[in-house]
Amino acid sequence: ACSLQLGSLATVWLPCTLAMKGLLSTDSGDDTGDDDDQDDSYSDASSDSDGHGSDITLVKMSGGRSCCRPIVNAKCMWHCCYVCQFFVYLLVFPFWVSWLVVNPMPLEFWHQQFAPFPMNARFDNPTEIARAEYPRIEMSPVPNSASSCNYSCSAWRGYRTNEMNFRVTMNLNDSSLAQEYAHTVFPVLLASADFNDWWVVADKRHASPRPFWSSQTAAAGQTFSYNTPPCTRPPEASIKAVEDYAGSYVVGCATWQPGALAKLQSAEVTSADLAGLCHSIGGVCGWSCGSVLSPDRLQGCSAQGQIEVTRTSFLGQEFLGANFSGQVKMRQCISQASSDECDTLDLEFQHWSCHKCRYDPTSMTEDERRLQIIPGLSPIPGLSPADSATESGASGEAGAASIVDYESLPRFKVELSDVEVPSGTQLLSSPTVFLFTATVPSGPWQRLYKEDFKTTPPVPLDAAGKPLSGAVVADEEEDSPRASEGGFSMKGMTLDENNRLTMDSTWCYGSQGPLYLVACAVNGSIYTEEHGKFTGFDAGQQVAPPPFNDRCVSVAGRCGMACLPGQQAQLGNCTDGFIPQSKLVGEVEVQRNDSRVVWIFCYMLLLGFAIKMVTLCPGIFRSYPHCRRYDPILTGSLRYINVTVPTDGENKLIVLRSLIGAIGCMPRSCECRFHVTVGDDAHREALRQIFECISNVVFAIPSVRPMEKESGYEKNVDEFFNTWTLETRHMDINILGDNGHGEVDVDVLSKLSGRSTMSYLRKNTWSKWPAQQTAALEAALQQLADAVATTATALPFDLHRDLVLDWEPQNRSSLPLRLHYLARAMPPEDERTVKSQHVAPGTYYYKVPLDGSTEEWL
Repeated sequence: ACSLQLGSLATVWLPCTLAMKGLLSTDSGDDTGDDDDQDDSYSDASSDSDGHGSDITLVKMSGGRSCCRPIVNAKCMWHCCYVCQFFVYLLVFPFWVSWLVVNPMPLEFWHQQFAPFPMNARFDNPTEIARAEYPRIEMSPVPNSASSCNYSCSAWRGYRTNEMNFRVTMNLNDSSLAQEYAHTVFPVLLASADFNDWWVVADKRHASPRPFWSSQTAAAGQTFSYNTPPCTRPPEASIKAVEDYAGSYVVGCATWQPGALAKLQSAEVTSADLAGLCHSIGGVCGWSCGSVLSPDRLQGCSAQGQIEVTRTSFLGQEFLGANFSGQVKMRQCISQASSDECDTLDLEFQHWSCHKCRYDPTSMTEDERRLQIIPGLSPIPGLSPADSATESGASGEAGAASIVDYESLPRFKVELSDVEVPSGTQLLSSPTVFLFTATVPSGPWQRLYKEDFKTTPPVPLDAAGKPLSGAVVADEEEDSPRASEGGFSMKGMTLDENNRLTMDSTWCYGSQGPLYLVACAVNGSIYTEEHGKFTGFDAGQQVAPPPFNDRCVSVAGRCGMACLPGQQAQLGNCTDGFIPQSKLVGEVEVQRNDSRVVWIFCYMLLLGFAIKMVTLCPGIFRSYPHCRRYDPILTGSLRYINVTVPTDGENKLIVLRSLIGAIGCMPRSCECRFHVTVGDDAHREALRQIFECISNVVFAIPSVRPMEKESGYEKNVDEFFNTWTLETRHMDINILGDNGHGEVDVDVLSKLSGRSTMSYLRKNTWSKWPAQQTAALEAALQQLADAVATTATALPFDLHRDLVLDWEPQNRSSLPLRLHYLARAMPPEDERTVKSQHVAPGTYYYKVPLDGSTEEWL
């Protein structure tokens, strides 16, 4: 008689121990082990009379398992995959730890104890190591004279110290750099006093005439150049004022022979003369001044406007005895002023920009004017009658009319490279170049420029027709050599060593005394964005010791006693002022992660690996089913779920809201019993009425859903209480506490009694249900509303006894929900009954005599 059938309520007075036993004890038959039949099935309702109480027995809420199970299912397959993955982990992890220690570090992490210095990615190439065995950079020696050193690079408290630097020249001669993808090479100068500690003393910021080697070999680096005047020769008197250079050849003839100068200074020469007198020849051809005609229409002219030259021929003509060497290139200058440097443009001849020049044949110096007006004195030799305005009797206007404006080729540079210096003793110190022009390949060839002017040379004009600033040259000194006196001083070519750099550092190399100086050529790619962490070298930054071929594409070194005259101390790693190349380059030891920190890290990893093996190996072969989200199967392994609604003097509205939420949290399709227990702390009649009304509401919910064949009792209860919970979730203790001491607000009463929930469901999911099917539920809700709305206060009942109320559905298998009401006994206390401090708060503890009988129990 612990619970009533058919959904009715029964009030049963039971001792405390029997009530707790009926709620919490488990069937002894269900604790026999892990048998599958015992795990997933419970005894039926016939076991209710086994003496353990009605709540001991549970009814299985889902269908039983089939006796025939599949051999392989998805769970088994994924478990096998996990086991295989674990075995792979056992094998791979130790190898990965060993690889972490012995594998070479990436190049960007080498030499981390020093300042950043980008690495040469091809340092371990055998070809690269063999190439670096010979010095490819020629350095100036370390000076041993104090006057050759600069002591102003540092100061201490305003006084100079013994730290110094000096000028260093470096010639690069390495033709294999282009093959190693080092197209642009920058200099870096390293210094050391003991060959162990090294630092940077100069870089590209201290190099001149440019921050990099523009040529990487001595043959290509030694280039002779000559800058032409800004204006070509003026036209003859019999020719029009504007001379057209369309379809012409411009040839540069370079010679080393002094005897060829007189012949090449003639007004005209033949092609045979050029073949016999020129050691190097070349030039441009075609139509200039922005012409659109293709230059290859001319004989012996390439499509790029270059004259075709071989060792024995030029312009397609073979010459007996010709032996041309080197290359002659012509490039237009940006500035047309003769006083400016000639920075060239790499343009084809047809794209050269021509300009206007002005020649005044009447201009002369003041001395010449005074000499010409002396009576009885014959004209100055060399001046034509047209040049003398006095003898001809021409007026000033006639002289002004003789000024000639004509179109001229732009100022350009003639470069001679890859030249072979002829053997012999009768040679010039540098080659001399003569420029000729012709309209046909066979000649005759006329001088392109005229240097022996008796008057002011032609000057270039700007766009406004005025002489270009800086283009007018001053009169020559009386003792300066004239072109007619040999031509070498005006047409001699200057040597440009493009493979030579001069390092004028502002950083100190070190103290005077033993000094090792190393020239390091680095690839220009270290300054690109791919080495984002490297922004440049710092003054005196520490670098790793040799070998240097892991950072330098080419290296050489000098040594000595810097700035100390008469000191001949024997230095180690120094032979006749040179550092042996074997001390600077060699096989580079690969750096690995074998530091103490890495070993500690690896030991920690191995320790964690061992712990993981001990933890996982014993149970890895047993399947561990789990769900990523809620699944009804999760409740199948539970005996029951109990939700308690405790009370501590709260009013009935607060308890009712908690009770609604407790029932609403019942899991969907729960496979175990779901108990909701209300613990009344004061035997209040109002709470017992609320519990009875809630039990009636659950019982009155329809068990059948229209248009569905199967029973929907659990689904209807779940839907109703979930909606009811949403209706009351915003009713906090402030709202319900104020309404519990007087009249209840109409809106609060509607929501708290469930009538608002019923109205909502009738308009939505329950709209097709007939009225007679929900009549019992509406009556139960009205009964609950009346119980909530009443303000009558009932006295506590039977405080000296325990009160237990139970509710279960009519069909025990239709719903896992069970409701319980507990009111513990509260007998009068005196000095003989003392509360215990070792039990839950609010629970009383009674001393029982050892020989007490059953009649003495409450």
